Amino acid sequence: MKVVDEKPFNYEFECRGCKSKLVAEAGDVRVGQFGAMGDYERAYYVTCPVCDSDHRLKYTDLTPKVRTMADRKERR
Repeated sequence: MKVVDEKPFNYEFECRGCKSKLVAEAGDVRVGQFGAMGDYERAYYVTCPVCDSDHRLKYTDLTPKVRTMADRKERR
C-alpha cells in the first residue's frame, strides 16, 4: 500500500503542574510503571520539559507505531 499523506503524531495538552501548553511528538512518549505497594499499572506518558511532571496518555490516544516506539525504550 502506498501512503499518500502521513500525518505526524502530535498530542496537544496542558501540563497540570505548570499550566504550559505542550505538543508531544512520537519520540517523547515513554512507558513506565505507576503505583505503590506492589499495585503497579503500566502506562504511557510524557514528561513536561518545563516542570518535569509526568502526564499519562490514554492507550487509545496513541497509534500502534507510537506504542511500539515507546515499548522499545522501556527498561526491563
